[in-house]
Amino acid sequence: MFKLAFSTVACPDRTLEEAFELAVECGYDGIELRTFGTNDPTLLCEPSLTGSEKIRRLAVTRGVELACLSTSCTFDAPIWPPVLGRALPTFAHRSRSVQRVIDAADDIECELVRVFGFEVPKGERRQQTIKRIAGALLPVLDSARARRVNVGMENGGSFQKASELLEIFEACEQHPNLRAVYDVSVGASAGESLGEALALLGQNLAMVRARSLDDHGMPKPISPAQVRTVVPELVEACFEGWLSVDWPIAWLPELAERHGATPAVLSNAADAIRSAMPKATTLVKDPRVAIGV
Repeated sequence: MFKLAFSTVACPDRTLEEAFELAVECGYDGIELRTFGTNDPTLLCEPSLTGSEKIRRLAVTRGVELACLSTSCTFDAPIWPPVLGRALPTFAHRSRSVQRVIDAADDIECELVRVFGFEVPKGERRQQTIKRIAGALLPVLDSARARRVNVGMENGGSFQKASELLEIFEACEQHPNLRAVYDVSVGASAGESLGEALALLGQNLAMVRARSLDDHGMPKPISPAQVRTVVPELVEACFEGWLSVDWPIAWLPELAERHGATPAVLSNAADAIRSAMPKATTLVKDPRVAIGV
Protein backbone atom coordinates (compact mmCIF):
# COMPACT_ATOMS: atom_id res chain seq x y z
CA MET A 1 0.00 0.00 0.00
CA PHE A 2 1.16 3.55 -0.65
CA LYS A 3 2.75 5.74 2.03
CA LEU A 4 1.97 9.34 2.90
CA ALA A 5 4.46 12.23 2.89
CA PHE A 6 4.52 16.01 2.61
CA SER A 7 7.05 18.40 1.09
CA THR A 8 9.02 20.72 3.36
CA VAL A 9 7.96 23.68 1.20
CA ALA A 10 5.02 23.57 3.65
CA CYS A 11 7.27 24.58 6.57
CA PRO A 12 10.01 26.95 5.36
CA ASP A 13 10.38 28.63 8.76
CA ARG A 14 10.90 25.40 10.72
CA THR A 15 14.22 23.74 11.41
CA LEU A 16 14.80 20.26 10.02
CA GLU A 17 14.16 18.77 13.45
CA GLU A 18 10.89 20.70 13.71
CA ALA A 19 9.90 19.50 10.22
CA PHE A 20 10.28 15.88 11.37
CA GLU A 21 8.23 16.66 14.47
CA LEU A 22 5.55 18.19 12.22
CA ALA A 23 5.39 14.93 10.26
CA VAL A 24 4.81 13.00 13.48
CA GLU A 25 2.27 15.53 14.76
CA CYS A 26 0.22 15.44 11.56
CA GLY A 27 0.36 11.66 11.01
CA TYR A 28 2.67 11.25 8.01
CA ASP A 29 4.78 8.20 7.19
CA GLY A 30 7.54 10.19 5.53
CA ILE A 31 8.87 13.58 4.55
CA GLU A 32 9.91 14.97 1.17
CA LEU A 33 12.99 17.13 1.75
CA ARG A 34 13.17 20.09 -0.65
CA THR A 35 16.76 21.21 -1.29
CA PHE A 36 18.28 24.22 -3.03
CA GLY A 37 21.89 23.45 -2.16
CA THR A 38 24.42 24.65 0.36
CA ASN A 39 24.03 28.15 1.82
CA ASP A 40 20.64 28.77 0.23
CA PRO A 41 18.40 30.71 2.68
CA THR A 42 15.03 29.78 1.16
CA LEU A 43 14.25 27.03 3.70
CA LEU A 44 15.29 26.91 7.33
CA CYS A 45 14.96 23.13 7.00
CA GLU A 46 17.38 22.99 4.04
CA PRO A 47 18.89 19.48 4.36
CA SER A 48 22.29 20.46 2.93
CA LEU A 49 22.85 22.60 6.05
CA THR A 50 22.61 19.55 8.33
CA GLY A 51 25.01 16.64 8.62
CA SER A 52 23.91 13.36 7.06
CA GLU A 53 24.33 11.45 10.31
CA LYS A 54 21.96 13.83 12.11
CA ILE A 55 19.36 13.52 9.33
CA ARG A 56 19.51 9.72 9.50
CA ARG A 57 19.17 9.89 13.29
CA LEU A 58 16.17 12.21 13.08
CA ALA A 59 14.44 9.83 10.67
CA VAL A 60 15.02 6.82 12.92
CA THR A 61 14.19 8.46 16.24
CA ARG A 62 11.01 10.12 14.91
CA GLY A 63 9.89 7.06 12.95
CA VAL A 64 9.59 9.15 9.78
CA GLU A 65 10.99 7.89 6.45
CA LEU A 66 12.91 9.99 3.93
CA ALA A 67 10.55 9.85 0.97
CA CYS A 68 12.50 12.00 -1.48
CA LEU A 69 15.22 14.61 -1.84
CA SER A 70 13.58 17.06 -4.23
CA THR A 71 15.45 19.47 -6.50
CA SER A 72 14.56 21.91 -9.26
CA CYS A 73 17.28 20.47 -11.54
CA THR A 74 16.47 20.29 -15.26
CA PHE A 75 18.29 18.76 -18.25
CA ASP A 76 17.14 20.84 -21.20
CA ALA A 77 19.96 23.44 -21.30
CA PRO A 78 21.17 24.00 -24.89
CA ILE A 79 24.64 22.85 -25.90
CA TRP A 80 26.85 25.49 -27.47
CA PRO A 81 28.54 25.17 -29.88
CA PRO A 82 26.10 22.42 -30.97
CA VAL A 83 28.74 19.74 -31.68
CA LEU A 84 31.99 20.92 -30.11
CA GLY A 85 30.14 21.92 -26.96
CA ARG A 86 29.95 18.28 -25.89
CA ALA A 87 33.75 18.20 -25.56
CA LEU A 88 33.95 21.32 -23.39
CA PRO A 89 34.21 21.15 -19.55
CA THR A 90 30.91 23.05 -19.28
CA PHE A 91 29.06 20.04 -20.76
CA ALA A 92 30.08 17.78 -17.87
CA HIS A 93 29.25 20.59 -15.45
CA ARG A 94 25.60 20.49 -16.58
CA SER A 95 24.85 17.45 -14.43
CA ARG A 96 27.27 18.13 -11.58
CA SER A 97 24.73 19.77 -9.26
CA VAL A 98 22.29 16.87 -9.40
CA GLN A 99 25.13 14.37 -8.99
CA ARG A 100 26.01 16.15 -5.74
CA VAL A 101 22.40 15.70 -4.63
CA ILE A 102 22.59 11.99 -5.47
CA ASP A 103 25.70 11.71 -3.29
CA ALA A 104 23.81 13.48 -0.50
CA ALA A 105 20.79 11.19 -0.91
CA ASP A 106 23.05 8.16 -0.62
CA ASP A 107 24.63 9.61 2.54
CA ILE A 108 21.26 10.10 4.26
CA GLU A 109 19.86 6.80 2.89
CA CYS A 110 17.12 8.44 0.82
CA GLU A 111 16.21 6.32 -2.19
CA LEU A 112 14.71 8.97 -4.49
CA VAL A 113 15.93 12.28 -5.98
CA ARG A 114 13.35 14.42 -7.86
CA VAL A 115 14.28 16.29 -11.08
CA PHE A 116 12.52 17.73 -14.15
CA GLY A 117 12.83 17.52 -17.95
CA PHE A 118 11.77 20.53 -18.96
CA GLU A 119 10.91 22.65 -22.08
CA VAL A 120 11.16 22.14 -25.84
CA PRO A 121 12.50 25.47 -27.13
CA LYS A 122 10.58 27.29 -29.83
CA GLY A 123 11.80 26.24 -33.26
CA GLU A 124 13.47 23.01 -32.06
CA ARG A 125 12.23 19.53 -32.90
CA ARG A 126 10.85 17.68 -29.90
CA GLN A 127 13.02 14.64 -30.52
CA GLN A 128 16.11 16.83 -30.54
CA THR A 129 15.26 18.19 -27.08
CA ILE A 130 14.51 14.71 -25.76
CA LYS A 131 17.85 13.46 -27.08
CA ARG A 132 19.64 16.34 -25.34
CA ILE A 133 17.80 15.69 -22.06
CA ALA A 134 18.68 12.00 -22.22
CA GLY A 135 22.31 12.79 -23.00
CA ALA A 136 22.60 14.90 -19.85
CA LEU A 137 20.49 12.53 -17.74
CA LEU A 138 22.21 9.23 -18.52
CA PRO A 139 25.49 10.00 -16.66
CA VAL A 140 23.39 11.01 -13.66
CA LEU A 141 21.46 7.74 -13.82
CA ASP A 142 24.69 5.76 -14.01
CA SER A 143 25.93 7.65 -10.95
CA ALA A 144 22.68 6.81 -9.16
CA ARG A 145 23.04 3.13 -10.09
CA ALA A 146 26.50 3.08 -8.47
CA ARG A 147 24.78 4.14 -5.25
CA ARG A 148 21.42 3.21 -3.76
CA VAL A 149 19.40 5.98 -5.36
CA ASN A 150 16.71 6.35 -8.04
CA VAL A 151 16.10 9.52 -10.06
CA GLY A 152 12.45 10.57 -10.21
CA MET A 153 11.48 12.63 -13.28
CA GLU A 154 8.45 14.81 -12.48
CA ASN A 155 5.91 15.82 -15.12
CA GLY A 156 6.00 19.50 -16.09
CA GLY A 157 7.02 21.91 -18.82
CA SER A 158 6.78 20.15 -22.19
CA PHE A 159 6.31 16.78 -20.46
CA GLN A 160 3.05 17.17 -18.56
CA LYS A 161 1.48 13.81 -19.42
CA ALA A 162 2.63 10.33 -18.46
CA SER A 163 2.98 9.47 -22.15
CA GLU A 164 5.33 12.44 -22.55
CA LEU A 165 7.43 11.38 -19.57
CA LEU A 166 7.75 7.98 -21.19
CA GLU A 167 9.40 9.63 -24.21
CA ILE A 168 12.31 10.45 -21.90
CA PHE A 169 12.26 6.93 -20.45
CA GLU A 170 12.53 5.48 -23.96
CA ALA A 171 15.39 7.85 -24.87
CA CYS A 172 17.20 6.64 -21.74
CA GLU A 173 16.59 3.03 -22.81
CA GLN A 174 14.44 2.29 -19.74
CA HIS A 175 17.35 2.84 -17.39
CA PRO A 176 16.72 0.81 -14.20
CA ASN A 177 17.30 3.82 -11.93
CA LEU A 178 14.87 6.16 -13.69
CA ARG A 179 11.47 6.59 -12.02
CA ALA A 180 8.49 8.90 -12.46
CA VAL A 181 7.02 11.49 -10.10
CA TYR A 182 3.51 12.46 -11.17
CA ASP A 183 1.79 15.72 -10.21
CA VAL A 184 -1.94 15.06 -10.51
CA SER A 185 -2.85 18.73 -11.06
CA VAL A 186 -0.27 19.14 -13.85
CA GLY A 187 -1.54 16.04 -15.61
CA ALA A 188 -5.15 17.20 -15.22
CA SER A 189 -4.33 20.57 -16.77
CA ALA A 190 -3.08 18.67 -19.83
CA GLY A 191 -6.30 16.65 -19.99
CA GLU A 192 -4.99 13.43 -18.43
CA SER A 193 -6.60 11.51 -15.59
CA LEU A 194 -4.68 9.88 -12.76
CA GLY A 195 -6.03 6.51 -13.86
CA GLU A 196 -4.53 6.95 -17.32
CA ALA A 197 -1.18 7.94 -15.82
CA LEU A 198 -1.15 4.99 -13.44
CA ALA A 199 -1.85 2.59 -16.30
CA LEU A 200 0.97 4.03 -18.42
CA LEU A 201 3.65 4.46 -15.77
CA GLY A 202 3.05 1.23 -13.85
CA GLN A 203 6.06 0.14 -11.79
CA ASN A 204 8.03 3.17 -12.99
CA LEU A 205 5.94 5.43 -10.75
CA ALA A 206 7.63 6.25 -7.43
CA MET A 207 5.62 9.23 -6.18
CA VAL A 208 2.27 10.90 -6.81
CA ARG A 209 1.99 14.57 -5.87
CA ALA A 210 -1.39 15.74 -4.58
CA ARG A 211 -2.40 19.39 -4.54
CA SER A 212 -5.53 21.40 -5.26
CA LEU A 213 -5.94 24.67 -7.15
CA ASP A 214 -8.82 27.13 -6.99
CA ASP A 215 -10.53 28.72 -10.00
CA HIS A 216 -7.72 31.26 -10.26
CA GLY A 217 -4.97 28.65 -10.29
CA MET A 218 -3.94 29.35 -6.69
CA PRO A 219 -3.19 26.49 -4.27
CA LYS A 220 -5.88 25.53 -1.78
CA PRO A 221 -6.12 22.69 0.76
CA ILE A 222 -6.83 19.30 -0.75
CA SER A 223 -10.58 18.89 -1.02
CA PRO A 224 -12.49 15.81 0.17
CA ALA A 225 -13.79 15.41 -3.39
CA GLN A 226 -10.23 15.21 -4.76
CA VAL A 227 -9.25 12.74 -2.06
CA ARG A 228 -12.23 10.53 -2.87
CA THR A 229 -11.06 10.48 -6.50
CA VAL A 230 -7.32 10.02 -6.01
CA VAL A 231 -7.17 7.47 -3.19
CA PRO A 232 -9.42 4.74 -4.72
CA GLU A 233 -7.47 4.94 -7.99
CA LEU A 234 -4.17 4.45 -6.15
CA VAL A 235 -5.63 1.53 -4.24
CA GLU A 236 -7.08 -0.08 -7.38
CA ALA A 237 -3.71 0.26 -9.12
CA CYS A 238 -1.96 -1.35 -6.10
CA PHE A 239 0.35 1.67 -5.97
CA GLU A 240 3.11 1.11 -3.42
CA GLY A 241 5.04 4.36 -3.72
CA TRP A 242 4.57 7.73 -2.03
CA LEU A 243 1.57 10.06 -2.05
CA SER A 244 3.07 13.47 -1.26
CA VAL A 245 0.93 16.42 -0.16
CA ASP A 246 2.12 19.73 -1.60
CA TRP A 247 1.35 22.87 0.42
CA PRO A 248 3.71 25.60 -0.93
CA ILE A 249 3.96 28.09 1.92
CA ALA A 250 7.58 28.70 0.87
CA TRP A 251 6.40 30.34 -2.37
CA LEU A 252 3.08 31.75 -1.15
CA PRO A 253 3.23 32.64 2.57
CA GLU A 254 -0.16 34.36 2.29
CA LEU A 255 -1.75 30.89 2.10
CA ALA A 256 -1.47 30.66 5.88
CA GLU A 257 -3.66 33.74 6.32
CA ARG A 258 -6.14 32.50 3.77
CA HIS A 259 -6.46 28.85 4.80
CA GLY A 260 -5.07 28.51 8.32
CA ALA A 261 -1.94 27.19 10.01
CA THR A 262 0.16 24.59 8.25
CA PRO A 263 -0.28 21.86 10.93
CA ALA A 264 -4.06 22.05 10.56
CA VAL A 265 -3.89 21.92 6.75
CA LEU A 266 -1.52 18.93 6.76
CA SER A 267 -3.44 17.09 9.50
CA ASN A 268 -6.75 17.57 7.70
CA ALA A 269 -5.22 16.27 4.46
CA ALA A 270 -3.78 13.19 6.16
CA ASP A 271 -7.07 12.46 7.96
CA ALA A 272 -9.07 12.85 4.74
CA ILE A 273 -6.74 10.51 2.85
CA ARG A 274 -6.88 7.84 5.54
CA SER A 275 -10.67 8.17 5.79
CA ALA A 276 -10.97 7.60 2.04
CA MET A 277 -9.21 4.25 2.24
CA PRO A 278 -11.47 1.25 1.55
CA LYS A 279 -12.45 -0.65 4.68
CA ALA A 280 -10.49 -3.74 3.65
CA THR A 281 -7.21 -1.85 3.29
CA THR A 282 -5.10 0.34 5.52
CA LEU A 283 -2.34 2.82 4.98
CA VAL A 284 1.06 2.29 6.47
CA LYS A 285 0.77 2.55 10.24
CA ASP A 286 0.06 6.08 11.49
CA PRO A 287 3.34 7.41 12.97
CA ARG A 288 1.39 9.07 15.77
CA VAL A 289 0.29 5.65 16.97
CA ALA A 290 3.72 4.09 16.44
CA ILE A 291 5.50 6.38 18.89
CA GLY A 292 2.66 6.89 21.33
CA VAL A 293 1.63 10.43 20.36
